[in-house]
Amino acid sequence: MWYVFADACAQHRNERAIWSRQGLWTFGEMHDQAVRWAQWFLDQGIQPGDLVAMYMKNSPEFIIVWFAMLCIGAAPAFINYNLEGNALLHCLGVARTKLILVDDDPTFLRRINASRQGIEEKGTKIVLLDQALNQEVTARKATDPGDEFRGGVTGEFPYCLIYTRSVRILGNVRFFADANSQWHDRSAERLRFHNVPCSFTRLEVWWFLRL
Repeated sequence: MWYVFADACAQHRNERAIWSRQGLWTFGEMHDQAVRWAQWFLDQGIQPGDLVAMYMKNSPEFIIVWFAMLCIGAAPAFINYNLEGNALLHCLGVARTKLILVDDDPTFLRRINASRQGIEEKGTKIVLLDQALNQEVTARKATDPGDEFRGGVTGEFPYCLIYTRSVRILGNVRFFADANSQWHDRSAERLRFHNVPCSFTRLEVWWFLRL
């Protein structure tokens, strides 16, 4: 998936890729920021095969961070930012994440801080995605970490983890990966694959339309 993305960015570097209320991103800008984030994740100890939790709103950064993980052979676990308490801890436990990236939103922080002890006891580092972190990442050189970080990725590894509700309130997880992959049950329930594209409310994305 990373190579499809990188090729599209190279072909349409100066064309619009993302429109949002925060501004426009070209394909080139999106690619360069993704590799900067990829470097940052490596500095945090994220390695190929790891999962990183995202407790974030719809935004350009949401998409860019997602591709940054694919750049180094990792993948995101999309955590519903309305979750808190036991439901939040359950979803983090399913993914066994090393790190959770949290948007700088007072409501998000309240929910995360209420479960901070339980999150940290699981070995998950909490990182706030605030203006200071964005500036730190943007200041890096736009250098691709290299093929060695994604060379071992196969169709068995998910592009992302998407959680759905269950009758017991706690979220089930669905692995979104290659169409030929086998599905691994990490929530102790039988999961069925639904090939439904993600929808980003109030966010227009052109990258796949150009392939």
